[in-house]
Amino acid sequence: RRFHFARDRNRFIVRRAVLRMLLGRYTGQAPGRLQLCLDPAGKPYLDQPGAGNPIMFSLSHSREAVLYGFARCRRIGVDLEYLHALEETEQIVSNFFSAEENAAFHSLPADQRPQAFFRYWTGKEAFLKALGHGLLGGLDQIEIVLRPGTPLRLGSVKWAPEEAAHWSLEALTVPLPGFAAALAVEGSNWRLTRFLCQEETLRA
Repeated sequence: RRFHFARDRNRFIVRRAVLRMLLGRYTGQAPGRLQLCLDPAGKPYLDQPGAGNPIMFSLSHSREAVLYGFARCRRIGVDLEYLHALEETEQIVSNFFSAEENAAFHSLPADQRPQAFFRYWTGKEAFLKALGHGLLGGLDQIEIVLRPGTPLRLGSVKWAPEEAAHWSLEALTVPLPGFAAALAVEGSNWRLTRFLCQEETLRA
């Protein structure tokens, strides 16, 4: 009822229905019996009283695509963005990127900057979603290390310097043209498995 446009309302319903179906497969429970709740920051979570290996999840959507991330016993965050031209890119970089990120971004050739911008942005957003308690001190307080030919990495968290060592950050290859995505996971001893979930898959 919060949505003004039917398209947005219907997309929200489908996203939540798919989330329930996937959580049902991970937990072995009927999707309709799962209890989805919101924490004080508005982040959804699965109520699992007494669960020994609780499932944690994150989701992000952009246009018609949705990205879901699931993990057991560790915090996780994902972000998905459609690659599009932003007139205010330079202003956003100046206002929300650290001095080190600004320097690295502007050292890139002009034609590489749009994609690099979204790699920085999705990395920051994925980490913030994993934390689940909002942003402390500004986006420029999270520093992403992005160098040509090297993996995405969380460089520093200015308000909690010890945090960066406890997280893994990864840029995800999206099997749809024109999207960028990132994954933030607590810890380092984990293995990533990817699934492309299409309509015929959900009906199986």
